[in-house]
Amino acid sequence: MLQETTEEWEQCERKLREAQAWLEKSKQSLEQPAGKRKPLRDQLATRDKILADVAVQRTKIGLAVEKLQVLLLL
Repeated sequence: MLQETTEEWEQCERKLREAQAWLEKSKQSLEQPAGKRKPLRDQLATRDKILADVAVQRTKIGLAVEKLQVLLLL
């Protein structure tokens, strides 16, 4: 039981690190001068895609946390 909980904890931490890295990468891509020179339509499309990806990242983290909570409450 302890090993399974430890593995879930590590997976949860990994998901959080991945989300943080994705967030930094997205932030940098939005702030690049080359991106600001694109037409507004392209900039808006990029931001819409990032917003959709935020929902995906949030879901991944939520599921990882829920799995961990289930194990901790057993």
